[in-house]
Amino acid sequence: MKQKQQNSYPLRLPAELREQLEVEAEKKGQSLNAEITQRLRNSLAFSKGEPLSKEQPISEAVLEELSAVRLRLDNLEASVMNADQYEQALRTLFRKLGDGS
Repeated sequence: MKQKQQNSYPLRLPAELREQLEVEAEKKGQSLNAEITQRLRNSLAFSKGEPLSKEQPISEAVLEELSAVRLRLDNLEASVMNADQYEQALRTLFRKLGDGS
């Protein structure tokens, strides 16, 4: 059975973008074509809500942003817990005031 040949597609990229992609491809030891293909696959997967390929490492900037989001979530959770504790303390206080204790 003959293997289906992929169609070539000449892609015009701004020089700066091509250089950035070449640097990223070199870091991973892969071709420019493989880098572009993987990034396009990840972009399409992301737009469909699918998980990204494990072949594409997460950048430092994304990891830093995720850490910042995690910290904000932790702070929000602490605030909610504090609000719950505050509400409970108020209820206890009002009960005591209502009882004349």
